[in-house]
Amino acid sequence: MLGILLVGWRDLQTLRTHQGLPRRIVPVNQDVYSLADTEMFSFHADSTGKVQLHYYSQVITHTGMFALPRWKRLIGQLEQVSNAEDINVSE
Repeated sequence: MLGILLVGWRDLQTLRTHQGLPRRIVPVNQDVYSLADTEMFSFHADSTGKVQLHYYSQVITHTGMFALPRWKRLIGQLEQVSNAEDINVSE
């Protein structure tokens, strides 16, 4: 079984990204795409370029023992495409 945890969305009208649970439900069989490295960084960066992880508690709550490996992978990916020094973990 494959599970997907939604951690945000992009408003297609304003092109702004939002971290947190989407207000809409994703329909069954909806296509899901991976983000390119630059899109992934853009999703996680605030207006000053600092990395934001506002969905941290959601991931910890819903992924249990898989949380630590997921965070390590994500942070590794972000480090490759950014030179941000601070990671802001907030809810």
